[in-house]
Formats: sequence, structure tokens, C-alpha cells
Amino acid sequence: MGLYHSILGTIQSYFHIGGPQGPQLRNSSGAIQARTANNGAYAHMEVLRASGADDASTYLDLKERAFLIEFSFDGADAPDPADNTGKYGFCHTTGGGFTAGKIYFDDASTLGECTVYKTSILLSTAVVAGTVSLIANGVYTAQTGSAPFTWTLKGDGTPSFSGIIRAIKLTLSTIDVDSTTVIPTSAKIMRVYTNITSPYTADTTITVTVDAQTVQAATENDPESAGIYLNDPMLTISSGAVLHVDIVGAETGDGEVVVEYYSAFLA
Repeated sequence: MGLYHSILGTIQSYFHIGGPQGPQLRNSSGAIQARTANNGAYAHMEVLRASGADDASTYLDLKERAFLIEFSFDGADAPDPADNTGKYGFCHTTGGGFTAGKIYFDDASTLGECTVYKTSILLSTAVVAGTVSLIANGVYTAQTGSAPFTWTLKGDGTPSFSGIIRAIKLTLSTIDVDSTTVIPTSAKIMRVYTNITSPYTADTTITVTVDAQTVQAATENDPESAGIYLNDPMLTISSGAVLHVDIVGAETGDGEVVVEYYSAFLA
């Protein structure tokens, strides 16, 4: 049986634990170092995972600052342990003892709940649909400290087209043609180019429209003569629709139409 004494400390700069061959704690200018028995290298120090603001952190705490989500599930139909060994999963819908918004780690024997706190980071790999949904390849942060944590998408890379001119090009033949892109409501048509590369049959007309609005009238181009016909309508689109080119009377001829527009001005 050991003998216990009240030890206030040591005047030495180091303290072996477990005998001379055991690791030592050292004083280094007021900082505590964990060192090997011969002071030749740092020694590992194991502590309980942090639960308070001043607690020491573990390697696992550091790793789980950000979670890579590689599977998701409804709590009522959770996968079995070992179905996703070594991966972090996201519960999108509460059920069966699992809570929506929480993250679980599959260690092959259990789906263990991970510690999530305000500012934790989540990295999704696929679309997640449920009470709490995620986009694919999104970066989320927890904005509250309790489930479902208000996971909020940050910097998803969605571009802004404010102040950027966009263009649609349609290749012409002898029949009407529509774009696959919809020009949005309130967009402004800046310029319309009709480039006739091979003259059309006599009496052919070409009209360019968006919904019921004409952006280049038949009188603003001449399909019978090769050349580029440009107009600047500066027309605001009242109802979003595809770009339509109406070709009447053509038996031969070809070319292209390019329409430039923008969705919003920069201030």
C-alpha cells in the first residue's frame, strides 16, 4: 500500500512519473512540457475530450473541428454500425433515438454521437433531403449550440451576375428557333446582332422576340443581304421567357442571332 504525503512541488525543473524511466514533466520558461524519460523528445499526453472553455483539447477534438459527411439517414431507418465504418453521417430527420441536425460516427460497433458546438463546420458530399437538408459539396457552419444547430450554408460559390453582360447565340437556318436559356423578368436587352452569312430567299423576314416583346423587328435586318444588323433596344423584359427567332418565307439561307442582356446593374 502506498504512502501518501502532501507534496507542494519540487525545486527541480523536471519531475519523473513512474520512476526514472517514466515520462517527465518539465518547466520551460513557465510552460509545462511533457517529455520522454531522457528528455530526448516530447511525450504524448492524453486527456479527456474538452467539455469547457479552458479544457485541454485532444487530437480528436482537432480532427472534428470540421466533419466530412459521407452518408446521411432518417433516424427512424438508421444504417447499422459497420455499414459506413470510419465515416461521419448526418441525421436529417429525427427518429429512433437519433436527432435531426446531429452528426454520428460509425466506428464499426456503434453510431456514436459527435460533439457539435457553435461554429462547428460541416462539409457535405451529396445532397441531403429531410427536416434538415444540405446541398452537395456545401460548406456549412453551426450557428447555434444545440440541435438542429441551424446549419447555414456559407460561400457556396453561387455566382452573381450583377453588372455582367450575358449573351445568347442562336444558329439560324430556314425554320424558327428558340433558346434553351430563359431571359429572366426585369432583365434588360442591350444589343441584338443578326449576322446573315448566306443570303435568304427573297421576301424572307426575321423577327427576334422574347415572349410578346420584339427585340429586333423585321424592318431592322435584311435577310436577303449578307452582313451584320445591329440594334440597341435597351428593352426591359416584363415576363421571363426564352429567346425566339421567327423566320418567315425562307427556302434557303443561314446565319446567327446574338442577344446581349444583363440581369442587374452594379450601383
